[in-house]
Amino acid sequence: MGWADEHLHQFSIRGRRYGEAHEGVLQFSTVANELPLTAFHLREHEGFVYVYDFNAWWRHEIRVERRMLRQHPGRLPHCVAGCGPCPPEDIGGIERYLEARDERCEYEFLDWLESLREGPVVLEDLRDEVDRWLTWLDRRFDRQIVNDRLRHFEG
Repeated sequence: MGWADEHLHQFSIRGRRYGEAHEGVLQFSTVANELPLTAFHLREHEGFVYVYDFNAWWRHEIRVERRMLRQHPGRLPHCVAGCGPCPPEDIGGIERYLEARDERCEYEFLDWLESLREGPVVLEDLRDEVDRWLTWLDRRFDRQIVNDRLRHFEG
């Protein structure tokens, strides 16, 4: 799963909103990608809010854990922790995501496996359905994937 930047989003840093300019829709005074994060001189433990998809309102609280001098070249920014996978792009918000996640839990998967005994199985349909189940059953947070994506923002 992952988001493909298909929806409006904003950062709220010290009471000011930063977002992307899209013709014919909400405009921000400052475009988010015009300022590097270092321009805000955030202190340790200071945070800001990121909202993705104004309809679903996926709200993320981001906090600076530690500031350090770059004596040794390293990859920054760097994610140190997270929880769970990214919800699908157009799932419809937190309530719909939680419902869908519950519908695709381990117990439901076992019931689905048992139902395969009831009749003939079309291999192509089975592959597609297994892929859908695996997407929902894998609830790990992959910090390496996040840090690989963050590498694109190195300055």
